[in-house]
Amino acid sequence: MFSTKPVVEWSEELWTIDMPHDYFIIFGAVIGTVFTLSMPYIIADFVMNKLAYGLLKPDQADFIMKSYMPELHEATKHLTTTQDEKTKLFEKMTGCIIKLLYAFLYQEHYVPVPELWTPFGLEIGAYMMPFVNAIADDITHFPNDDEDVKSSKNVYPGDAYCNTYQAHSMWHEQSANGLLELVYVADYINSVLQAAQDRYDQENTAFMQ
Repeated sequence: MFSTKPVVEWSEELWTIDMPHDYFIIFGAVIGTVFTLSMPYIIADFVMNKLAYGLLKPDQADFIMKSYMPELHEATKHLTTTQDEKTKLFEKMTGCIIKLLYAFLYQEHYVPVPELWTPFGLEIGAYMMPFVNAIADDITHFPNDDEDVKSSKNVYPGDAYCNTYQAHSMWHEQSANGLLELVYVADYINSVLQAAQDRYDQENTAFMQ
């Protein structure tokens, strides 16, 4: 969609696609996928159960643990991932989470810490944003050649004022950064699944021969 359709069609595409339209479920599903591909399923299921029912609403947790995780396991139980793939999955997921968690610090509905939204708190938050993102980028190794985004300057008109005036501007800038990272993570997960499937097919072909 990003590469083949005009921006004006993205909204309709996203809202009509066959998937839950709840980003907590989406985040949970991505994390559950990384765990499933990176560790024995019994451990992945245990950890995800603790996280899902500890952090999500009951209906969200039920979807992850009773629908998504079992179907994911059934679809991938014949696949194996290499140690390098497992390490990179964790690294890329960790960097993405760092960016998204920093964004949520400035989402007023989910992290009620008003001290972060004082003039001084906003100054510190805006100053730290490029450093937090640089740490995440060093972990994920995802490409980012936009110097303005990396420095958190001139990202949009008026950002120097907005980021120190109210928290929601930083939420938008940082969540956009983190959500692009989530797209990269999903793309990498897809490449790992494809590589694992290719190895499985080659092993089966060799066995049959």
